[in-house]
Amino acid sequence: MRLRPLLLAGLLLSICSLAHAEEHGGGHDAKAPSEPAHGAPAKAEADKKSGPPLPVVEMPGPHSELTLTVRKMQRLQDLIAIGNRDAQLQQQKVLADVGGLIRDLGSTICMTRENRRALIIATLNGGTPAWVRACLADKTLSEQDRHLLRGAVAYSIGRTQNALEEFQTIDPLTLDPSLAAQVALVRASLTLPVDRALGLRFLDIARLLQPGGLVEEAALRQETATLGTSGDTQKFALLSRQYIERFSKSVFSDNFIQGFVRGVIELGLAADDEHFAKLREVVDLLTPEAAASTYLLIARRGLLDGTYGATRRATAAALTLVSPNSSEASRANLYRFAAAVTGTEGLQMQKKLQAMDANAFQPRDQKLRDAALKIADGIRKPPLANTTKGVEATAAQPETPIVKKAFQTLALAQTMVEAP
Repeated sequence: MRLRPLLLAGLLLSICSLAHAEEHGGGHDAKAPSEPAHGAPAKAEADKKSGPPLPVVEMPGPHSELTLTVRKMQRLQDLIAIGNRDAQLQQQKVLADVGGLIRDLGSTICMTRENRRALIIATLNGGTPAWVRACLADKTLSEQDRHLLRGAVAYSIGRTQNALEEFQTIDPLTLDPSLAAQVALVRASLTLPVDRALGLRFLDIARLLQPGGLVEEAALRQETATLGTSGDTQKFALLSRQYIERFSKSVFSDNFIQGFVRGVIELGLAADDEHFAKLREVVDLLTPEAAASTYLLIARRGLLDGTYGATRRATAAALTLVSPNSSEASRANLYRFAAAVTGTEGLQMQKKLQAMDANAFQPRDQKLRDAALKIADGIRKPPLANTTKGVEATAAQPETPIVKKAFQTLALAQTMVEAP
């Protein structure tokens, strides 16, 4: 297997970082893959000489029917990653073919290492535990194979803790590349809830071991969603750009966009003009329709989270990409007006909201419009006369901008909870 120099360098850097993290317990303070180690000179020299284990290279030659069928399934997955929906339907048929071959082989499936590897890959990709259990009775299995098979069973039935215990004994880099990438991806999903830094390293390794297909697509999608809550703005932007450039047509791209939008708001990438200009460089790599949809999602999320500057910038960007009389333009204006009802032009924005046809929007946006109008009414309604001195004093207190914003954010966020 020949890797390009940059890809190989990135892979080796991730491997070194992973080896260092596991040697020291893989805690949350371990350095990210892109950071150089700062050990003593003698240790650095020793690391250069020994080096981490490299993945086993698969040799060309005749393969079993099971292996060839599993590879067919993987090729379909790679087509899914670039947007082929027919491949998604075909995958289920091929997975059923895999199941038929496994049943035909019976207990003999465990007799060859090649078939065992194919069996594990199939099980991790939607197979049933029954496929694997027959092999577990084989007393000649190596410890590594036993852990892999047990981990695959546990993972396939949702026993994440058991799966983690089995897979954490396996170094993916000692496996054949096709299996190594799958195991690294699974280890990442199991590890992220308990050790984010180590889980991110496994995602790096998975996408570098098997680039260009569904493994890389899934790793990038999961990694950007995680980075969106980690504060690593630079890597979030880098990997988001990489995903959009390579997999924007993926069958699962909507899932990526949802995580991307959350990250944009969480990391403040639409909070000021400078950050938003950089964000536009990434979003505008999408088709105009997809970019407009993404800006509208950012605008709505910003509105519900109380980051109204993000809403204003995102709606302005969306309006440059859509027809003035389109439903998308109406949504952009709805979010823009709602974000401004407590501002200096609040009364004007309130009138514009009232003039909009509520029936033109989806139910969740109808609720958002209603909430924004109630906020505007509440802010501008004069306090009721009250004979109770304490209540009179409270009503007489002026509404500060902070109080207005808090009131608006709470009311609008409630629409997100209640919306279908």
